[in-house]
Amino acid sequence: MKRTVWAALLLTMCMSPACEDENPCDRYIDYMCDCHGADEGFDCQEISDSFADADNDVQDSCALELSAQKDVDEEEDNTCTNSVAATAR
Repeated sequence: MKRTVWAALLLTMCMSPACEDENPCDRYIDYMCDCHGADEGFDCQEISDSFADADNDVQDSCALELSAQKDVDEEEDNTCTNSVAATAR
């Protein structure tokens, strides 16, 4: 019984962002730098620095921002094909 509980706990923990290869802010940064790096006023280094060591709340925000930016890009018919993050949803 104890093994089942520990296995379930471990499985649940690994469903969290901590077990992913990249956190949502990394995906957001990759997308923005790859797809909007040439946009006027955009500074990839600044955005990278601002999300370094992001906590869970900020990571949640990054995931929402990435989704929103992709929606805007889709509505404006802006396509980004040079980013792995561009294909992740």
